[in-house]
Amino acid sequence: MKNYASISFGTAVFIFGNLFFSACTKKANPEKIEIPPPVEITKPTIPAVEKPTNLEKTVVASLKKTPCFGTCPVFEFELLGSGEAIFIGKKQVGRIGKYRATVPKNWLSDLVKNAEAAGFFNFSTNYPTNGRKIADFPVTITFLRTAKTERRIENNFDAPLGLQNFEAFFLEKIEMLEWVKISD
Repeated sequence: MKNYASISFGTAVFIFGNLFFSACTKKANPEKIEIPPPVEITKPTIPAVEKPTNLEKTVVASLKKTPCFGTCPVFEFELLGSGEAIFIGKKQVGRIGKYRATVPKNWLSDLVKNAEAAGFFNFSTNYPTNGRKIADFPVTITFLRTAKTERRIENNFDAPLGLQNFEAFFLEKIEMLEWVKISD
């Protein structure tokens, strides 16, 4: 039987030295643990309506009538923040071509007051609300921007009476302006 308890003194020093020196020396390339920066969690926000930088060239109100398979009036009306109005008559209107008018200061405020009274800013953005439009009916597209909000409504048919009345009021306001023809 062999006696494993007897180790030579030299072997013991060799084993002890290796253990001692390997435990006390630094590694050549220590691994670095990188901690990522903390992630900031924010609640999603509803983007605000961007206010245009040049309000004079910004459309603040518009009314557009699209064609139908009949004798529907087809035109575009835009009111800029500068008070300049542009009317482009295309078909079945008394003014064919491009016209310009200057809008009195109270014109827009009257329009906004009527819109608010009619509930314009609370109406759906599309009529009919189920999305089933009638292709041969015209679409009336009404847009209005105030300091607080803006709304664009497409009305093909089946709109509430308040919206229909507001569209009629808007048309009357357009007809009251003094138009000057600027091109065909």
